Amino acid sequence: MRHVRQVLFFLLALSIAFAPGVVRAQPSGAFTTREAFGLSKITDVALSPDGTRIAWVVERKDLAANIRYTNVWVAGTDGSAARALTDSTVANNDVTWSPDGRSIAFISSRDSTRAVWVMGADGGSPRKLPTGTQPASRPRWSPDGSRIAFLAAEPLTAEEEAQRERKQNDARVIDEVRHPVRLWTIAADGSGSPVRLTSGTRQVNEAEWSPDGRSLALMTTPATGEYEGMVETRVTIMAADGTGARDLTIDKAWSFGSVHWSPDGKSVAFMATYPALKLAERRIKVVDVATGQNKTLPRDFDGGVSDYVWTAPGSLIYSAVTGVTGRLFRHDVASDRSTPLGDATAEQVFQRLSTDRTGTRMAYVASNAMDPGNIWVSPVASYTPKRVTDINPQLAGLRLGAYETVTWKGADAWPMDGVLVKPPGYIAGRRYPTIVFIHGGPSGVNSKVFDPFWQLLAASGYAVFAPNPRAGTGHGDKFYAANYRDFGGKDFQDIMRGVDHVIAMGVADADRLGVWGWSYGGYMTYWAITQTDRFKAAVSGAGMSNLASFYGESDIQSVWSLSYMGKSPFADPAIYRERSAITHVNKVKTPTLILYGEAEIRVPFAQGREFYVALRERGVSTQLVLYPREMHTITEPDHERDTWQRSISWFDKYIPRAAVP
Repeated sequence: MRHVRQVLFFLLALSIAFAPGVVRAQPSGAFTTREAFGLSKITDVALSPDGTRIAWVVERKDLAANIRYTNVWVAGTDGSAARALTDSTVANNDVTWSPDGRSIAFISSRDSTRAVWVMGADGGSPRKLPTGTQPASRPRWSPDGSRIAFLAAEPLTAEEEAQRERKQNDARVIDEVRHPVRLWTIAADGSGSPVRLTSGTRQVNEAEWSPDGRSLALMTTPATGEYEGMVETRVTIMAADGTGARDLTIDKAWSFGSVHWSPDGKSVAFMATYPALKLAERRIKVVDVATGQNKTLPRDFDGGVSDYVWTAPGSLIYSAVTGVTGRLFRHDVASDRSTPLGDATAEQVFQRLSTDRTGTRMAYVASNAMDPGNIWVSPVASYTPKRVTDINPQLAGLRLGAYETVTWKGADAWPMDGVLVKPPGYIAGRRYPTIVFIHGGPSGVNSKVFDPFWQLLAASGYAVFAPNPRAGTGHGDKFYAANYRDFGGKDFQDIMRGVDHVIAMGVADADRLGVWGWSYGGYMTYWAITQTDRFKAAVSGAGMSNLASFYGESDIQSVWSLSYMGKSPFADPAIYRERSAITHVNKVKTPTLILYGEAEIRVPFAQGREFYVALRERGVSTQLVLYPREMHTITEPDHERDTWQRSISWFDKYIPRAAVP
């Protein structure tokens, strides 16, 4: 087996080394495409009910086969006896423990269709539960261990199956879902057939058992094909047999997620994005199940909540983005008081929080500038975290770009922050070609976490400047809402003042600047090159070039656009025209690479074609690249490789390489 793996690794290395578009030869110890695709990523964490063991899911990529795959691992909470419970090249995820801690349920596509599988926590052969022909997700054990709840769409009829085989009757009506996702339960031993608990015009996104097993909390949305249906999210409580459903009264939000019962079963909590349909940081909503009274927390907090867990009735631990790093907080619900945990100088970002049944021990994934993410475990009462995994030990021997936090004054003298990555072997006093990396959203954030693309740019001799202009998360509600009806206004000024600051630091070379952005970052890239010719090359991915046409093309148009613009382009065409890069495209001189997923519905590639056609007509160097099967996020490893290498090659072509002292 070891010999086979060595041969496969050698073939993979060859396939990478001779792949088209490889940027340049790198010295020994450099971070290259091979290293980037050799990284592992933890995507799920589950602490056992008694807190003695931990299960997690590891994602890996096989560039030669052009696949991503995930497997389930388990170990003691001290990291001992770590072993892979599954070993396949398909998706194995959504891991959850049985109440007695003896078994694990997970979703696997090993038999082509995603289904619920169960296996012993000590290993053995997994067994498939008869969850039906539609893909299943989110398995949850009942507290007594007798049943497992899961989500799956309604099954196709025999006639529909036959029509699918003949590729007939497959027209899709926008705003209609033929087979809504329902909540089902099945016996944990696999006996009997699945029992459907929900019906009607709404579909289920999440479901969680109450601590006593008598009820379920559901998160549902209208059965519509458009993302705008998320503003009609409801939190519903029903009996375990599906009867007695009642909705909890809550404000609207763009979306809700992560529904969890309090340990005493008296409250339900969940996270709200754009609470009350206002531009505001993500918060936790806690609703009293009996009275319907609810509160939003934490209040008066300049950060965005990213995850949370209950540790006791009335007590939560949540993770949040604060500036360019993250922090864990303990929160008392009654007093609405948060207490930070740990040392802020650790500069970590936290996600995938999990606790044991009694809330005495917690586990999570923490990442930082040099670590893509590992599992840490700590007692809840006395926060003393210990790392229990080391899934990317190979990084220790590589020459990586060093990170540092940079701060400056943006428009109106607002305080700004961002991340600067210097090339390996950086020499103080020497100026470097610099790529300005603009995050999406615009509610995203550039954090001090390991980013393989940033490291590939650094290994190619570029400094990377990743600013956090106004409207991003991690800086409070006022900051978050600051580009309302001001796309490309003060947020653009924030970025350019940051660029000037990095130049003044003596790191960036003013004559060798490039700009790269995806999604809203792609929009800002388009906008930037219509406002200045300071950038020698630009790469825009999945960006909006024409805000008016985007409104009619995107699946989130009447949610996202109205949240930021207040009115539609039919009611207020002037603001959409003024803030669209396509309106100002005649000013562009910058060579521009344009990248989109061909199956994209969030920002359809027609947005890129408009800009591409305009640049080509004006004689500006440009290239439009479409990736088959891809949507807003590039997922196929070979396409991901191409975006990285093609971007670096584009910068290499137009940005001079000679060092400037």
